[in-house]
Amino acid sequence: MPLDSTQPVPASGIGILSEAADSQRRRILSAAASLRLVGSVLFLVVSVILWKGSDDAEWGRQVPLLIAYGTLALISFAAQGRTVMLRLAWIQPVLDVGFVYAVLRTALLVGTMGAQTIAGLSVGVFVLPIAVGGLAFRTRCLVLVTLLATLCELSLMQQADLSALPMLTAVAVLLLAAASSKLARETAEAEVTRRMLAETRDQCEKLGNLQQDKDSLVRVIVHDMRSPVGATMLSLEYLDLEMRRHPVSKPWLEAVEEALAGSGDVSEMIAQILDTTRLEDGGIIMNRASLEVQDLLEKARDSTATHARSKSIRIELDAEDCLPVAADSRLFLRLLQSLITASIRRTPNGGRILLEATKRNAEVWIAVHCTAAKIPPERRETTFDKFQPGDQGARRLSGWGQGLYFCRMVAQAHGATLAVEACEGWPSSFVIHMPTAQAQGQVSADSGKATPESHNPAIAA
Repeated sequence: MPLDSTQPVPASGIGILSEAADSQRRRILSAAASLRLVGSVLFLVVSVILWKGSDDAEWGRQVPLLIAYGTLALISFAAQGRTVMLRLAWIQPVLDVGFVYAVLRTALLVGTMGAQTIAGLSVGVFVLPIAVGGLAFRTRCLVLVTLLATLCELSLMQQADLSALPMLTAVAVLLLAAASSKLARETAEAEVTRRMLAETRDQCEKLGNLQQDKDSLVRVIVHDMRSPVGATMLSLEYLDLEMRRHPVSKPWLEAVEEALAGSGDVSEMIAQILDTTRLEDGGIIMNRASLEVQDLLEKARDSTATHARSKSIRIELDAEDCLPVAADSRLFLRLLQSLITASIRRTPNGGRILLEATKRNAEVWIAVHCTAAKIPPERRETTFDKFQPGDQGARRLSGWGQGLYFCRMVAQAHGATLAVEACEGWPSSFVIHMPTAQAQGQVSADSGKATPESHNPAIAA
């Protein structure tokens, strides 16, 4: 591919391979420039010696041509690596063919070595520009150089009065040289690709080990945080109880309530991080039971009521009766709590949240609607990513990403799907599509366990 050093190399696997191929191309062009300069100087020295030594003016006819070609070779050698020369590098093999033809035709005219000998040896000389063209340039450049070299070789052989058989042989040799150079380039590119893949694999292994070490450290730190946070919550609960027994000012009680709510959030985050790690590793044990969705939604609403009241947000409930699902009560309740908490965080003061549950066909449809800002369609899928993008638009929506990765993993572990959907009358809605308890029981009876529709098949139901 043409090289343009003014364009940034994309930060991808294709970009890295392209950069490696361009680096190899530069090395080939550098070697060709050196060979071209040395060859022109040697030809010039030999021609001058033959010219002066034999007093044959015919040899002097090559000197101006060699000086001109040597000047171009010197310029090419001195300017190698620059953008302009890299863009015009494909012209060099064409000039090489023309130079070789001019020198050999002059030798034919001088006739000191024999026309047929010179015409026969010229095949090997034409192979060099063909090899350079095949190794360093596109196929169309190789075809152009090969075609030009073939025509020049046939012209020399015709001037040497050679028969058709040597001509056909020369054409076959040049075509074979072109095919060999193309094969050599593809082999070199394959070797570059293999080397880059090996290096990438080694880097991935190192990054994987670093990630495992980091996850292990996070688990240890988070696990050790549970004790001090638990002790803080017990102390705050005791303080709240004592302050309610004795007359104290209302702001003090509100401060203690806020401290308790904040400690509860920290405790929830700790549990969420630990459960997320277990879900990723497939090491969490799920205790399924038949649960009423309405009861789960009521518990989730009650547990987040304090947070909602602090922002004057109304949480309403609209759920059908007798709507069972087979779920782990602890994990699924925390899934609903996290969705409500995320909605509260993004909903402006005085907003509204609706918890809705109904049966649709063979699934339970659970939605958490809110009056928060609308999530753009292009952001809906990445909302549940573990790590959010770093651009400005994502930072404005970063609040959605807190805990939503955990929510999707819990949903998938239950054989359900969780997505951001467009629901009439609501700018933002989290929707869970979950099989009914009867459908999940049929799955368990058929396979022995429910299989989550997760990208992590190691998570067992």
